[in-house]
Amino acid sequence: LFLKYHNFKLKIAWRTNNYMERLYFKSYFNNITNLLDKKTEFSSYYLLNDAKLILTIHSTLGWEAYSLGKKVIFTNFTKSDQYYTPINKSCYMEFVSYKIFKKKILSLINETDFSFKRRTYKSRIWFMKTSKISKELTHNLIRNYISNLINK
Repeated sequence: LFLKYHNFKLKIAWRTNNYMERLYFKSYFNNITNLLDKKTEFSSYYLLNDAKLILTIHSTLGWEAYSLGKKVIFTNFTKSDQYYTPINKSCYMEFVSYKIFKKKILSLINETDFSFKRRTYKSRIWFMKTSKISKELTHNLIRNYISNLINK
């Protein structure tokens, strides 16, 4: 109902083209979503690039999008600490009421990109540095750190 009422489109990026996964989402969301086939290795990146808001449980794609300044809500409806995300409260959601769910989504969608990026800057660089935020890419930092450990 939330999606229909606000005329939002939902697009789902998944890891595989698994038939059972597709049936699950189709039965849950019916005709209010686009189930996109994973055509290439980078299909998900094209999808997130166009997204106004990303909802994720704990995917690395979500972290990458967040680090690049995309509006992301990390969710944890599992009751497991494994998926807890120590992040800005506006970008994190556990078991919440519909009213809070709606408020968080609408608040982030209505916030300007500039304001969001400025407000989440410290959090984003703490989790993942990218060329848009710092001078050195995360994978280079990791590679250099491991090389230094090995060469000691």
